Amino acid sequence: MRTGFLLVVFGALAALIAGASYADPQDGPHTEVRISITDTDVRFNITMNLNYVDEIAPTTREFPDVVDPTEEGLIRAELEKFFLDENRVTIDGVEVRGIIESFEFIRLDRENLKLFPKTGLKALTRFSFIISYPFKTPPEEVTMEWTGYPEDTFSTEPLGPDGKLPKLIVQALLKAEGIVTQIIFSESDPVVEWHASHATIDDRLEKVPTPASFETPTLPLISTAIVGSWVLICAVLYRKVGKTVVAASAVVSFASAAAMLPFANIPIGEPKVDNEALLAVFRPLHTNVYRAFDYSAESDIYDALSRSVSGDMLEELYTSIHRGLIQAEQGGSVGRITKVNLDEAKVTGVDPETNSFTVEAYWVVEGTVYHWGHSHPKQTIYHANYTITDDEGKWRITDSQVLSSEHLNPNPLILPEGTGL
Repeated sequence: MRTGFLLVVFGALAALIAGASYADPQDGPHTEVRISITDTDVRFNITMNLNYVDEIAPTTREFPDVVDPTEEGLIRAELEKFFLDENRVTIDGVEVRGIIESFEFIRLDRENLKLFPKTGLKALTRFSFIISYPFKTPPEEVTMEWTGYPEDTFSTEPLGPDGKLPKLIVQALLKAEGIVTQIIFSESDPVVEWHASHATIDDRLEKVPTPASFETPTLPLISTAIVGSWVLICAVLYRKVGKTVVAASAVVSFASAAAMLPFANIPIGEPKVDNEALLAVFRPLHTNVYRAFDYSAESDIYDALSRSVSGDMLEELYTSIHRGLIQAEQGGSVGRITKVNLDEAKVTGVDPETNSFTVEAYWVVEGTVYHWGHSHPKQTIYHANYTITDDEGKWRITDSQVLSSEHLNPNPLILPEGTGL
């Protein structure tokens, strides 16, 4: 049963990673940008093809499609000038000049040339470099400006008044405070601001209500018998013993009945269940499982998961998904879950003995594969049953069974009003 839950979450990430198989380096200007903000610097890890380089830092070469080794230095100088002079990074109000920490010229094998019928060798030729913007104390605010936007040769939008295609947008991944998020630079909005949140894992996760037991109506047999016996005796002997004796016996009988209330109780109905209260437990748990993978550090992912999942399931889920993310990073493509829409959920049962309940849920996972500056949307709809249990005073997911899953097209899911999934 636990493997079902692994398939749900890991399947969503695997679908994103699989999307990179067709997301090859595009036949036009493209760049991949990953940014990290640490306690000592802001670091840009940039890879771009020659198509992109010629648009933002053009050079004169003997053969436009080919870079001779003697021409590499000139291209590097122009790129350094562009990124250090025209792109700006401001840290806590102070503009910081970058330092080129590494620069690599990459020529891909010509066997891939058939993938690029438009630009050929210019798409196969890549430049990879790291720019560091150092500082002395952990930043509170970082402002980043990107200024190079070639035409988007894959755009399906009509030409503008100037007869040109729309400009590319740069979709970058930003890692800061242990969280990986998407940021977007565009010609119309070239500046991105980041502010330190100082948020803990608990601050970032949705709050889950405290467990409460399921109350089942019961009948206290001994107490009921005591009170019933007193009533019968009084009905028969009332006229003989008088009010004083009846009152005295009432005190003794009711005191005895009260003392015996905890004993010999038998259920006489179904547990009192507040379905909305239980769904208010399930929804944040479900969201927090996915939110745990916004983190990049292994320990943070595990800690965040442990707030929502328990037992062997926690170890299996963490190991499986983290392995998939590492493989994706090594392959140069990164899959990120961007949204989880819980469309429908209902409580299907409760177990007072284990203080647990089950939920049937339908939801859509939306995600993106980042590869060579392009994002490739993915949507998958899931149907599953969950078991949520009181685990040492905290609600946690302890079991799951996937009933179905279906990949959707990249277009937004639109359903008629009032229609369930």
